[in-house]
Amino acid sequence: MISSLNVKLSPQEVTVGDSIELECHMTGSGPIKVTWSKDHKDIRSGGNYKISCVENTPHLTILKADKADTGRYFCHASNDMGKDSCSSNITVKGILTWGRFFRKNPPVFTKKPSEQIEDMEGKLVKIEGRVSGSQPMSVSWFKDSTEIHSSDKYDISFKSNVAVLCIKSSQMSDSGRYSCQASNEAGRATCDVTVGITGGFDSQSLRLILAFLFSGLYKLNLFEFWTLGQLLVDTTIHQSSNITNILPLLSLKILFLDGEMRQNKK
Repeated sequence: MISSLNVKLSPQEVTVGDSIELECHMTGSGPIKVTWSKDHKDIRSGGNYKISCVENTPHLTILKADKADTGRYFCHASNDMGKDSCSSNITVKGILTWGRFFRKNPPVFTKKPSEQIEDMEGKLVKIEGRVSGSQPMSVSWFKDSTEIHSSDKYDISFKSNVAVLCIKSSQMSDSGRYSCQASNEAGRATCDVTVGITGGFDSQSLRLILAFLFSGLYKLNLFEFWTLGQLLVDTTIHQSSNITNILPLLSLKILFLDGEMRQNKK
């Protein structure tokens, strides 16, 4: 009896890494020879292929499918009386992964803060930068290479791709190099800012001078008033390193010095 494949191969669609089972069924008398091929190229058992035949049912197993395994597979059966064959298409698709189909973008600062910021003691210092890149993204702040966190001293936020660091009630000790580092799975980006905080003609010094002006006239003679006024202004100037704050103090000193000279002439 001529060999015949009465149960044909079925088409399959699998994912990379899956195993593939191909089987059909044959009838016929005498010894039957079975061979397999892919796109008319012979397949032999071994490696990624396993070939067997149990109870007139030929099997071809592809242990771990790859996209290169996509193609048309044939099963051939033959004996002394004749031959028969059947075929089927096998499609192997790639795995849908975030890393493969959605490329991650590393952080990039699209708007950097000023490279240098200067302000007076007691002021709120705000450092702000805008960054783009794939989420999730984290932002860290550093002062002189030491990481800083939100506290009574610092207010740190990262919203709508805007990174903000606020130094509250700044002091001269807050001067230094501040760094903002943004990072995600694809990489990291850093921008640096040099902050300089200077002593100034603050409200406390102004109150002291005004108190002296209004009380000294009634408690001191004019010579003592002008002399102590100069001393107070000199002390305030010595504590200030900002020229814009020193200028009004120098004007006050000239006023006191002029008063002292006039008093000496009398």
